[in-house]
Formats: sequence, structure tokens, C-alpha cells
Amino acid sequence: MTQSRHACASLLPGTRVALLAMLLMPSALAGAAAAAWSPRAETSSPRAESTSAGLADGASAPEAREHLPRMLSRDLPLIDRVLGLDSAQRPIVEALLADVEAGVEAGVDADAGARAALAAFRENLTAVLSDGQRARLGEVWAAVYRERMESAGTIGGEGIDLAALARGVMRGEPSEGVESAVARYRSELDPLLDARAAAAEAASLLRVRLEIRSLNERAVDMFATALPAALAGEFRREAARKSFPTALAPSAALGALDLVLVELPVEPLRALRVEAAERYEALCSRGVAAVRARDEARGAGEQAGAAAARQIEEAEREYDAFETWLNGRIVASATPDALGATRAGRAVLETAKQLGQGSDHRWNDRSATVQRFDSNGDGAVQGDEATSALEAFARSVGRQQRRRL
Repeated sequence: MTQSRHACASLLPGTRVALLAMLLMPSALAGAAAAAWSPRAETSSPRAESTSAGLADGASAPEAREHLPRMLSRDLPLIDRVLGLDSAQRPIVEALLADVEAGVEAGVDADAGARAALAAFRENLTAVLSDGQRARLGEVWAAVYRERMESAGTIGGEGIDLAALARGVMRGEPSEGVESAVARYRSELDPLLDARAAAAEAASLLRVRLEIRSLNERAVDMFATALPAALAGEFRREAARKSFPTALAPSAALGALDLVLVELPVEPLRALRVEAAERYEALCSRGVAAVRARDEARGAGEQAGAAAARQIEEAEREYDAFETWLNGRIVASATPDALGATRAGRAVLETAKQLGQGSDHRWNDRSATVQRFDSNGDGAVQGDEATSALEAFARSVGRQQRRRL
């Protein structure tokens, strides 16, 4: 408590902050708090006012406009979790956060008002913290960005914080190149996040979301260039996977083939692995394109939405067809006896059996169901045909692994 009281002496005095300081500290320290006021509380720091370097021109940004993440009262639990605030610090930080919101609302120039309030919050927060907590402030800003990106992202490529991902790939190793890229990335990201939060109409919100996705796609190259060459590939793969997780999810059949190869490393299966990997990579590219088309068609009208839905449905069918194809090829590339002698092979044989019993059939596709079970060609499934369809459906329940984009 003593440390928090003395730390409050250097708080910049917003109206409630000054009052809080006087309530919590002896009169001498309260006077020191008032004396510690500086015009910096009303304007951004010189560094914060410097010109931002955009990602598009590829210029370095050692003097980029300082990125000050938007802080809201709802961020208190996040700050508390990262810094471990004590019982004296917590109400002070809560008041500081409320002052940020009040300062932003009162600003004549919205951008200037927001930056002044956020700059004052950062300096005031520093004054309240211990040395150990101040050393973890970078974790706070990173957590704020991650929360903003991941919790509000709804389209492919939007909800991923590439700065956090690049730092994670570095596994704690310092890198001036990565940190410079982080500053450039966030200097462009900040206004987009603010615009997303302020968007009142669905059309304008979608435009901002697509701009964030576009920024992330450009920034992938920037971060990959800044990372050591040995880590750039890992970064690109992880960025793609997080951007389009449904389209780039692993194939169950490819995973099964890898397990079979451990126990049965024969040449036909090795060749099949190469072929299957190439086919699946191309399939994933089509899946990503379908997801992108669906995102871009939001609010574009009924016709555009229907076309995007058909593209999604076709891509989903192709994923399912790939699984069926590869399971069948595994069985064809090795004898049933050889597969039956291995645990992974037996699992493949069981999957092939289930597929033969209808577990790969899309029961919500009426035309496909009629085509499969309409034995007399009258265009309907009835009588014995309906009984066969129901039996196949019962056998497939719980065994289907449909891909949903």
C-alpha cells in the first residue's frame, strides 16, 4: 500500500485522478502530485506525433507514430491478470481507465483527444506500478491487441494479430527487425480497429473488416522478411492456418496415411503420399478462395450470397470426396492382409468399410439421395428403397466427418 501511495505522487492530474490522489495520499504527497502535472497530459509525446511509415511503401519506421492501443474500462480484468494489481492499485487503475473514456468523449478532435487521453493513461499507469510490473507493460499492450483482434474478428484473415504471432515464432529471442515491423503494423492497424469499433452500419463494418484482412495479408510478407529465414516458413504456415482454420484444417485421411507409413513404409504408399499432399494443397487453396468469396458477398445482395453459398458447398463436397478417394487408394495401394497386420492399417480398413455403408453420403442433398436409392428410376425413394435409405442412414450416424467451411 505504501508503494502505491508514493507512486501516485507522479500521476498526471485528470479531474478524478487528482481527487483520488488527494484522498489516498498525505497532503504533502498530494501537493507533489499536483506539482508533477505536465502539458504532456494534454498532448501526445513528440515521438507519438512523428510521421507514420506505412506498410505499402516498405519504409523502415524507427520514428513511426507511436501506437497507443485503445484502452477501455472493460480491459481492467485483462490488466489485472497480466500485472497482478494489488488492492490499492486496482481502484486507481479503474479510475484511470474511466478517465480515458471521458477524455476521448470530450475531445474536440476525436483522434487528438483519444491520443492525449491514452498518452496520459500510459504515464499515469506507469506511476502507479512497481518496477516489476512496469517491466511487464509490454505484455499488457500485446494482450490488448490480441483481445481486440481475436475476439472481434469474424471473417477469414481478420482475427489474427500478426505481431503476436511473429513474436511467438521468435520464442522470446529479441529482434530489432521484428519490433520495427510491429511498430509499422500497429500504426496502420490502430485506426482500423477504431473504425471497426465505431462502424454503425453493416456495409461500413464489412469494408473495415476487409481492410483489416488486406492489411494482414500485406503484413505477412513484411514480418516474414523481418524474421530469420529459418523461421519465416513456419510463420507463413501458422498465419495462413489461423486466418482460414476451416479451409486449412488437417486431412483425416492424410493423417491416417502417415500412421500407416510408419508401420508399412512401402513404395506405393510413399508415392501416394506425395500425390495426395499435392492434391490436398490445391484443394485447400480452393477452400480459402470459397471462404473469401463468402466473406466478400456479405451484404452484396441475394444473388451474390447465393453464388458464394454454392461455391462453399462445392468446396465442402470436394473435401469429402478427397477423404473418400484417399481412403480407397490406401486400401488399393497395399493388400488388405498387409494393412490388417498393422494397427493403423486396420483403422483404414474400418473407415473404408464405413464409407461403403454410406457414412460419406450427404443426407441433406436430396438429389444425391434419390440418385443413390431410386432403384426403379421413378424419381422418388419409397417402399423398399426408403427402407434401404433409412438403414444406410442409421449405419452412418456418428461416423460422418463432414468438412464445414
